[in-house]
Amino acid sequence: MLSCAVAALLALGLAACSHDDPGSRYGSVSPLPPHSASATPTPTPTGTQGMSDKAQVKALYLDFIVHYPKAQDMSKTERRTYLSQWLVDPGLTRYEKGIQKQIDKHERFEGAIEPHVFSVEVSENRATVEDCAGQSHTQLRNTNTGKVVVHGPDRRAWIIARMKRTDSGWRIYYTDSPIKSCAWHS
Repeated sequence: MLSCAVAALLALGLAACSHDDPGSRYGSVSPLPPHSASATPTPTPTGTQGMSDKAQVKALYLDFIVHYPKAQDMSKTERRTYLSQWLVDPGLTRYEKGIQKQIDKHERFEGAIEPHVFSVEVSENRATVEDCAGQSHTQLRNTNTGKVVVHGPDRRAWIIARMKRTDSGWRIYYTDSPIKSCAWHS
């Protein structure tokens, strides 16, 4: 379960490492009701105009990995607007709740996930990115004690991000981290 928790660092809003894992430290991943405050959509943050759909999808995913941890330092209102650059519901609400849950537990994500995207599939207005993400340079730290409560494992996490095309560009609506590791060969 520890590696599952760290695999879910990318998917903080993902309520569990597998679809129906109520025993997970992140709870259930059942779709949540829509958030009451509507986020103002912003254009896809990376300069993707002129790129193929496949390249746009991959760029959005990679941009999200780099920037989403900043949301833990924002107010709830700022967080929703910020995350809407990459996410739409139900993923947006799940990430918001996941980040808030970590904050409430006085835990803070630190470090950097090392993405190794191995598959990008685009079919009309839907897309899937599969990543063999390195987690060894990540951790959760207790903000009260300063102690690290979870170290990122050396094995890689298989992350799946599902996206859809919106009026504002591609957005992630669902992420999952199946309970299995993956191997990356450079």
